Amino acid sequence: MSCSTYTTFYGTVAYDATDASLKRFDLSYQNLKTSPDLSEITDLRMLDLSGNPDLDIVQTLQTISAPERLQVLRLDSLNLKQLPDLDRFKNLKQLSLIHNPDLPWDTVFTTIAPLPLEFLNLKGNALQQLPQSISLLKSIKDLNLSYNHIVDEATYTYLKQLPLLYNLWLDHNAFGVLPEGVGQLDQVVYFYIDHNELQSLPDAMLGMKNLTVLHAGHNNFEELPVQFIQMESLFMVHANTNKITHIPELYFTEKCRLLALILDNNPLPEAQVKRVKKHFSNFFLLSFEQKNYGYR
Repeated sequence: MSCSTYTTFYGTVAYDATDASLKRFDLSYQNLKTSPDLSEITDLRMLDLSGNPDLDIVQTLQTISAPERLQVLRLDSLNLKQLPDLDRFKNLKQLSLIHNPDLPWDTVFTTIAPLPLEFLNLKGNALQQLPQSISLLKSIKDLNLSYNHIVDEATYTYLKQLPLLYNLWLDHNAFGVLPEGVGQLDQVVYFYIDHNELQSLPDAMLGMKNLTVLHAGHNNFEELPVQFIQMESLFMVHANTNKITHIPELYFTEKCRLLALILDNNPLPEAQVKRVKKHFSNFFLLSFEQKNYGYR
């Protein structure tokens, strides 16, 4: 949800600095070596400098005349070795650092801790663990760890210390087994573990007592995990594009809290589909479509 500020909030995106009243400025992937003068823009809310590794990021940020207005900053794919000084951006709520694997993460998290960040995007940084300093980011609501491989159990102990963490992305993390530590994350409401290699789920996941929506599509489940029916608050499950041929009997004998289940692109026998449709006729969403999503 928070990613929508990249594309919808603060009005129309501008690609040149001729309008001093613009709020969203996209300079991404232009092979820039120098930046246009930003000093005349008095109400800049979103700035995207991604994909310009030869650009002097420090100098560019210094030209912003009203830093307290900026709320969204994208610094993706810049080959950053250290984070530029962001102290001036007192109201920065969203920061994207996609594809900057050489950043010293312990220093980064310590440095940005005073900012009121709500969304942090660390996608594609070859991360296997996060330092304890991630726990300093107490205002974080949405954390994107897609396209990493966060297998370190201590990392989940640190994430447990983020009281407002609402959305957590761990898709495309090459998990064959989901780390037991995720069970500590009882504050997470939306959880994304799609596009991994999961065949089962740990019972520790039952500790995610506030989990409401789970995206678990594009894995290797051969039967619908029983943990889905055992979780206290789970409301909707996306389990599309797995290898599911069987629904455990527990789904038909135990009280089910689920009200939405997406099982598209699974090789379920017709008899199973009919039984599920009959038993879960009260679901507001129950889907078994066979369709091509165009990706894996």
